[in-house]
Amino acid sequence: MKRIAFICHGNICRSPAAEFIMREILLERGMDKEFEVDSLATSFEEIGNDVYPPMKAALAKAKIKCYSHRARRFEKGDYDRFELVFYMDGHNRRVLEFTHPDTAHKYHPVTMFRSDIAEIEDPWYSHRYDLVVTQLRECLAAIAEHLCEL
Repeated sequence: MKRIAFICHGNICRSPAAEFIMREILLERGMDKEFEVDSLATSFEEIGNDVYPPMKAALAKAKIKCYSHRARRFEKGDYDRFELVFYMDGHNRRVLEFTHPDTAHKYHPVTMFRSDIAEIEDPWYSHRYDLVVTQLRECLAAIAEHLCEL
């Protein structure tokens, strides 16, 4: 079983949305038993909190199931546990590299297969939750396509 993690700043908006969307995509493709999918934060700010209500609303609007969630931070054991770690923006990458250097080349931008999307913005600041859900769906569909080829 391959283990995939999605990372954002607080683990209450982008990364849990990515986790839930990826779970749905893998289920639709019949690949859900082949992957463990999780999400984590780079910060301590939201530890223990559920998905932020406006993100929950955007996911519900897009008909994405929200699973039980409590924000937690990416730790050393997580680096060892996951084969692939997808981050949302350059700040996430810098924090990951500072706290857990990527010696095994596990860190990748969630946008890696979409040249038209540079980063996934933080909707906590922009309030564009629907846009983030749409962009994540596009990026994750491209990642899932790549995973099928592995």
